[in-house]
Amino acid sequence: MAEQDSLPPLRRRLRRTIEASVADLDSDDLVIVGCSGGADSLALAYLAAETAQRGLIRAGAVVVDHQLQPGSDMVARRAADACSQLGLNPVEVVRVEAEVAELWREPVLAVGLLEVCFSFSVKAVHGLLGLRFRNRKRL
Repeated sequence: MAEQDSLPPLRRRLRRTIEASVADLDSDDLVIVGCSGGADSLALAYLAAETAQRGLIRAGAVVVDHQLQPGSDMVARRAADACSQLGLNPVEVVRVEAEVAELWREPVLAVGLLEVCFSFSVKAVHGLLGLRFRNRKRL
């Protein structure tokens, strides 16, 4: 019985979905996961790490420290540590400048939160990690 057949049905569906998402990537292409440390992003990090361990891709992570709450640096560090323990490499924590974080406290501007996080993640991938950024698709 093949390994895939021995997995629970939901796990098989997740694996097939991830495999389809990375089908046009080479095994040495690096997929960067944005991880907040929450259950959903850690699950994605786990799936990316599992896919990398199977040799389909390389996987790393970027964690954004939003500075919106006291201790956000520790939350970001724990998320980064969790990603590293899963085997993701490289893993970077990017700290949003205090002035930008302060803007998020305004209700109207908070709508741009995800776009700002994505922007900082792209800068981390491109600048901090020194990688060539290809905007082929967001998984």
